[in-house]
Amino acid sequence: MRLHDKVTTIKGVGDKKAKLLNNMKVETLEDLLHLFPRKYEDRRDTVYIMEAPYDKEVLIKGKVVTKQLKGNPYNKKTPLRVLVEDSSANLEVLFFNGKYLANYFNVGAEYSFYGKISLNNGRRQMAHPEFHRLGDKDDIRGIIPVYPLTEGMTQATIRKLVGEALPLADESKEWLSDEIVGRYNLCSPSYAIKNIHFPKDERQVKEARYRMVFEELLALQTGLFYIKQGMSQEGEGIAINDVPLDEFMS
Repeated sequence: MRLHDKVTTIKGVGDKKAKLLNNMKVETLEDLLHLFPRKYEDRRDTVYIMEAPYDKEVLIKGKVVTKQLKGNPYNKKTPLRVLVEDSSANLEVLFFNGKYLANYFNVGAEYSFYGKISLNNGRRQMAHPEFHRLGDKDDIRGIIPVYPLTEGMTQATIRKLVGEALPLADESKEWLSDEIVGRYNLCSPSYAIKNIHFPKDERQVKEARYRMVFEELLALQTGLFYIKQGMSQEGEGIAINDVPLDEFMS
């Protein structure tokens, strides 16, 4: 695979997925790597139910004690209530469209849940969280990217596709001079792309974002400089090292 290849180069991306990606302005693998997360979820560590703050996204793990479909079991919108406990407390996990989820949860098995805990009639409750059986391949830990989506596309799918294309970040060429990179302490393009998607800590996020913001600002200010100078589209242009960076980077 190469950066300018179509997304259909990735195994499993057929016409249907390609169309969804095109709706997101993603046609090539390079486009995919430049589909940056809009936020991140911190799933590095689980917290005890008793210690989890209210109305803040947290990752908890616990054992299923009971599960109950409240209402008509044949109606897909029937709520499913799953009682989960850890060594500190218990928590009611609520799914509003519970019919198809009921068989996924087994009493006595352990699962992870990511969402916001609220207090409902004195009981801790988490409504419609993301969940996985503890230890399965999708039960991942880390700083997880959250991408802008189109209808029909899921976060799990985008993360997988970006992960497939991520090694191609090494093909990204440095287009700034050594003097500029050193003066503004910029990371490399490949480092920025890799860590804007799957950082290990907050420092890597900041370094990657700093590089991306710098590039956007440089492109914007360079364009404004051209306009200010009254240069026509037919003009020869100016070299990047000739742009007075100190004027607009300070």
